[in-house]
Amino acid sequence: MNKNMITVIASVLLSGLTAFGIVKANQPESDQVKEQTTYSIDGSAYRTVNLSQDNYPDFTYAAESAVDAVVFVKVTIKTNQQYNIDPFFRFFFGDQIPQEREQQGSGSGVIIRQDGYIVTNNHVVQGANKIEVTLNNNKTFEATVVGTDPATDVALIKIDADGLPIVPIGDSDKLRLGEWVLAIGSPLGE
Repeated sequence: MNKNMITVIASVLLSGLTAFGIVKANQPESDQVKEQTTYSIDGSAYRTVNLSQDNYPDFTYAAESAVDAVVFVKVTIKTNQQYNIDPFFRFFFGDQIPQEREQQGSGSGVIIRQDGYIVTNNHVVQGANKIEVTLNNNKTFEATVVGTDPATDVALIKIDADGLPIVPIGDSDKLRLGEWVLAIGSPLGE
């Protein structure tokens, strides 16, 4: 019985040391950025960067400061649809019966001015008869379309409110290729 107990303890210790060695061997060597130059077939050089887990950007500040300026946009579109009807009913109603239908859509937007100007997508508000904007605090406002640009899929809408939180617009000329970006929105209202 004593030999069996020693064998079990030795097995547990050996297993623990093996697991520790495997974990240590698979950890990055240092927390610094490793940059290396690689050459392609045609001889041109390009750089690659390997980041440790500590070097990834932290988006928590950006998300926390922008969450109140992100809005949910709900639209209602009324359409007239005509349906072909059964030949028996054509005698009474004619060839087609027009019916008005309401379709609902949604998207997200960002408040860019404290007096209620909101940027959203053109495809969200295109053809809308009614636009409702819900803020992060669950207050709902009716909105009107100020302007649209279908080519860039951008629209500007306005609600009647003051003192709203905003997301400042940056300068795209100062961006560099490969910089991190963060997309924020609430197109499903969640």
